[in-house]
Amino acid sequence: HLYGMPMQASCEAFVINKSLFDAKGVKIPTTMEELYTAAKALTDTKSGTYGIGLLTIPVGGRMFTRVYGFTRAFGGNIFEAGKPKLDSQEVVNAMRFYKRFVTEGLTPKGVDESVLREMFANGKIAMMIDVPVLVNITRERNQNTYSNIVVTTHPSKDHIGTALSIAYFFIPKNYKNTEAAWAWLELLARPEVIDRFMMLTKMTHASKKPVPNELLKENPWMDGYAEQIQYSEVFTTEGLEAYYTEFRQLVSPYLEEALVPGKSIEEVLGRAQKDLLNWASSKK
Repeated sequence: HLYGMPMQASCEAFVINKSLFDAKGVKIPTTMEELYTAAKALTDTKSGTYGIGLLTIPVGGRMFTRVYGFTRAFGGNIFEAGKPKLDSQEVVNAMRFYKRFVTEGLTPKGVDESVLREMFANGKIAMMIDVPVLVNITRERNQNTYSNIVVTTHPSKDHIGTALSIAYFFIPKNYKNTEAAWAWLELLARPEVIDRFMMLTKMTHASKKPVPNELLKENPWMDGYAEQIQYSEVFTTEGLEAYYTEFRQLVSPYLEEALVPGKSIEEVLGRAQKDLLNWASSKK
């Protein structure tokens, strides 16, 4: 019942504070195992610096997005063909890997994204997987950290593992002033308007049009997001797309529980799978 055109495309990318890497002689990781090794080398308990910033609490389901990304990096999927796959070996392996960062103290615990972003801006976190908001916050808070930011692709195979979200302009199918509506969409699709949109928002465009050189000159980090967007995916509940947000909120408490020391990941995810299978059945 709607016509629309995709506009803003925002993806997560791999954001690092290069000065912390250089100080420790650590190279930028290009594999998931190197990600763990780098986080361990960059964590310094004396200075209160963490190697990576990962969500360990639900925060409206956003921790789910991070775990979902790790699952994709491990070759799996949390939801496929109308059914959850929380107890699959790929999800278990991804969660086990995620938990290593938590149990070994390589990431702050029990804080939301706003705190993680502030810590990154203040040089207390070396790496994050996040959207451009992180870079813009750092620009406002700490020019020293901002000048040392490098944005690159996710260190997983084929660089998958980061979420892509797309904002649309919609027009109702039965809208009376159709001529004006189409004229508006045609205007938004013009290359010069797309460039202007990116200049004003400092966001990549859903058309995947290259970032204007003028914008890259002032914001070289945007090139990393423009590259990552070629690989990022829209995470969804395939077959039950309309219930993605609800699914995400239901799963998140289980993911938090699985991170608790001593808790069996297999047991928690097995319980989650049973409960979410019942949930999925109720939606059909």
